[in-house]
Amino acid sequence: PERPVRLRIITKKPVEASASEVQANPRSRSARLRVAERVASDTNLG
Repeated sequence: PERPVRLRIITKKPVEASASEVQANPRSRSARLRVAERVASDTNLG
């Protein structure tokens, strides 16, 4: 059986730090932010 989809992907690719952010904060160079939104399923609508 297939599981219902519970997340909707907001960003297709990971968001990376800008050049100015990396210059101000070198550790941000390795950060990758992925964004998803939880979606309600029919069983959770109560």
